[in-house]
Amino acid sequence: MAAHVVPSDDRMISSVLLNEYVRFPDIQQKLIKDGVRYKLLNYNDFVNWCIPLSSIELRSGERSRDERYSNLITLILIYLNTVGSTICGETNVKKEYADKAPTLPFSDPKYDIIVAISENDRQDEHLKTLHFKTAIKRRISRIKGFIVGELGECKMRPHWWSVRLICTTSVKGIVLMGAFLYCIKNAPGVDKNVLLEVANAYKNIAGYKSYTKIGFKKDVQYFDKMCFYEFGNLPMHIDLGLLSSDNIIRRVTSDTYDDGIIEADTSLICKLYHHLSPENQELLINVNMDLLIYELGYRKYGRYLRTHLDNPHGLTPIAILNAKKDELYLEVFPIPDVEPVPEVEPDDQGEEPNFEDGFDDFLAGVDLSSLDLDEILGTTAGKSKRKSKRKSKSQKKSKRIRF
Repeated sequence: MAAHVVPSDDRMISSVLLNEYVRFPDIQQKLIKDGVRYKLLNYNDFVNWCIPLSSIELRSGERSRDERYSNLITLILIYLNTVGSTICGETNVKKEYADKAPTLPFSDPKYDIIVAISENDRQDEHLKTLHFKTAIKRRISRIKGFIVGELGECKMRPHWWSVRLICTTSVKGIVLMGAFLYCIKNAPGVDKNVLLEVANAYKNIAGYKSYTKIGFKKDVQYFDKMCFYEFGNLPMHIDLGLLSSDNIIRRVTSDTYDDGIIEADTSLICKLYHHLSPENQELLINVNMDLLIYELGYRKYGRYLRTHLDNPHGLTPIAILNAKKDELYLEVFPIPDVEPVPEVEPDDQGEEPNFEDGFDDFLAGVDLSSLDLDEILGTTAGKSKRKSKRKSKSQKKSKRIRF
């Protein structure tokens, strides 16, 4: 059995930084739900919280306090062994992976963890009177969420931290993510770049929106054998050097995606999703999943997957991808009906006005907060679909529209 990692003060996620994060008033509000207050613990505080002081006394056959301590941590691991899958539930994560993740920091310091527990002072007092095994088991049952990080999971970036797994039942995941990023941002000597991969990519829309909101961006260069290589997952990257600590706090506690830093194309997906009917929400997800599959397929096989896309015209892969993107996005966001543009005589320079950029101008002037997208996308579903398909085909001859 691997030696257990004894709590120490040199962990990346320190008690000082974590306590600094939770002292922000807006974060404190996020740690209260339905009258229950939740607390965030780093690895050291979690281990010390689990082990009652009375249980450290030597038992028969134990030769030292170190041996006693190791036996107690083994007991924690026994009870912790099924917590991962219990909290993650039926998500995009395999049971074995979920159960193993919270135990990793106990055997290797390249892993670190933040645990969310429900506070209960009365129960804490009662536990002091119970047998240490019962006390540990009951404390483990109060875990309501966790995030596990790994240093060097991506071999392309051995000094970068990545998010190995995040699951929660009560505390919002973005609060745990914010705590993890806040500690990395402020920890001395730690690289400020962080990676993760979204299981099932855009189909895991809740996770994708949460990661985007806090600042992660799609970055397929990390779809690689030396990094993340699960086909159909979405690699994402954040550079915390571009954010202040206040940026992180605001992104955790705000309800918007508009802070001027999140890239426009990514935030567009998140902004529009809430305005769409369920049918068009599904279409939006499928569009972006198709595009991702083409991209990952090209990186993995040197070509786009033939099962997803034809190449009847001998176009280059990039041209095919852009054409497909135009076609699919026009199905989701059809051009609104406009009055026909009258023919205009050439000006004195002999140049005809260009009306092909009209849709780009339309998009630039759209106020999403006041736009009723369902009305545009067709509460008159059949008519809207037929119209959008006709326009999609006609657009092939015109200038490609970029979003």
